[in-house]
Amino acid sequence: MKLRVPGLFLAGSALVLLVNAVVLAGVAWNRSGTPEAVLQLGERELERPMYWQDDREDSGLALTLRWRLPVADSPVDGYLMHAAYGPAGWLDAARLEALGFKLPPLPEDGTARLRHPLARELWLVLELDGPAYAHSLQVARDSLAAAESALQANPADPGSELRAENARELFQRASEEWSRLFVVDAGRDPGALRARYADRERHAIVRGRVRPFVQWNGPAGLQRPEWRGQVEAISVARINVPLPLRQAFGTLPGDASPEQRARYEVMLAYGRRGEPWILAAKPMAAAP
Repeated sequence: MKLRVPGLFLAGSALVLLVNAVVLAGVAWNRSGTPEAVLQLGERELERPMYWQDDREDSGLALTLRWRLPVADSPVDGYLMHAAYGPAGWLDAARLEALGFKLPPLPEDGTARLRHPLARELWLVLELDGPAYAHSLQVARDSLAAAESALQANPADPGSELRAENARELFQRASEEWSRLFVVDAGRDPGALRARYADRERHAIVRGRVRPFVQWNGPAGLQRPEWRGQVEAISVARINVPLPLRQAFGTLPGDASPEQRARYEVMLAYGRRGEPWILAAKPMAAAP
């Protein structure tokens, strides 16, 4: 017997209501009880979309979570200092296998075909304004000191002058503009991670995806393959702003200069499922 159109409509409506109920129940459970972590973030970590106020047809606002990976010990260029999607230095073969990845034997050279394991969702540790951020500033500071020392030794060299200028800009951006939020660890058990990272105002335990890949290290002709891990994404990286809090995010275009960019402070909570929501937000005075 064929269902009539009204029957199909009612069945579809019931399914939509059921899905919405499940979603709302999940949100309520995530936010029940004391937040698992509460981080005090700014525009460096929660980026507002460009020209948000210019879109008259869409009054909604969602912020994008900006995070980084710990930087290498040696001075690096600005892209690697700022990038979030390169290899994570702490995700070597041993760590990947401990996280449950089955890594096939590595090829002897770059001509062999290799089937990479698929990305997996794991628990990640977000660290705010901690040792990883301090180390990134020290690397940028050391790079600046080396560049200025080279310039003093050879002030007539245009290359030295350019490198010093670039190093000054890198340090300025690292200390004033780039995110202070770093992904510093991963695991399969959020409870075990919380036991190691107990500060709930500095560390949040969130879901994210990790993918193994082969990195070739060493000089040309002597390169050796190594398994490394990449943090592909944080599972929830866009956070909706409740309507009563939207006035905290100003009216200036999101791509304004650092001196003009809207400044704000956000209290971001994480719940039982590692999903975030905004507890409070307020505008801050622009930097002088």
